[in-house]
Amino acid sequence: MTGTCTPPARMNGLRWYAALLVAWPFSWSNAQRAEFDIVKGGAVIGRIITLRDQVPRATQYLMTSYSEFDMVLKQTVKTSMSAEYRDGALVGCHSLVRVNGNMRDSSHMVVRNGQSHRYLHPKPFVRPLEQVEWTTARMYYEEPVGQRAIFVESLLDHCPLVRTAPGHYTLRMPNGSENRYVYRDGVLVEVVVDRALVDLIFRRT
Repeated sequence: MTGTCTPPARMNGLRWYAALLVAWPFSWSNAQRAEFDIVKGGAVIGRIITLRDQVPRATQYLMTSYSEFDMVLKQTVKTSMSAEYRDGALVGCHSLVRVNGNMRDSSHMVVRNGQSHRYLHPKPFVRPLEQVEWTTARMYYEEPVGQRAIFVESLLDHCPLVRTAPGHYTLRMPNGSENRYVYRDGVLVEVVVDRALVDLIFRRT
């Protein structure tokens, strides 16, 4: 990227990302890293940074983002999401969204004593243990070939996934919105996020 298309949000976002890494209990020295610009109306308004760390029998994901845009009033959005797999199955995940410094959404799930303990703001709930092999975090590193549903960390539930063309997939949310994922040679290059009030593109850098 050149200085002319790098917003102030990028530097602030990198500070946010660095602070999370200091607090994170795992070592990410050998992690696979990917970055995506957040694009709105053709302008870069922020950055997503993703990490995947793999050790014997376990895989951990960390995703953070920072963006700034105007929607009547200025919106500063920070997000963080993590997911941990053991022996190929999800054992825990967490997501947090802050808008202008205030928490908007939060979720947390952990597998304990044969049950899936979940907290989806503003209340907790428990479900029987289910095998989860694919979450949105994993989609940033692998093409979901043959998958019909994806576990969405922010919703703590599965959502239908439809393959619309080679390398193209649509993830359908309960509220009618969609995320469209585009892969080239198995590598995620773009995510189109359709929402009622704002449409965003996450574009690999």
